[in-house]
Amino acid sequence: MKNRDTIMNIRIYDRKKRKMVVIGVVKDGIFSKKVIPKKHLMRIYNAYGIQEEAFDILKNLDVHTVHILTPKKTFVSGLEDWFSSHVILTKHGHGQQRFLPLRYMEQNEKAK
Repeated sequence: MKNRDTIMNIRIYDRKKRKMVVIGVVKDGIFSKKVIPKKHLMRIYNAYGIQEEAFDILKNLDVHTVHILTPKKTFVSGLEDWFSSHVILTKHGHGQQRFLPLRYMEQNEKAK
């Protein structure tokens, strides 16, 4: 499915929760993932993570941009950034994840 007008939920199996979960949506080549900083920011790396198995799905859907959405900011990166030498590959209970530090993402303040 590569229709760019369609919004598609991205689901993966979460090993910690032992069920399928929606981790974000794809529309117009952009993967958007909502996060709560206190819960999702990996402070040791100052980074947000995406489950490794999601990247095959994102590539197949021709995703080119990743938006990490917090209540106050949007962090923007290219999909290719998640395969750079800056990424930390690790497992923290939810299966293999790629963490991209915030300093490698563009930060946009949300309008008030």
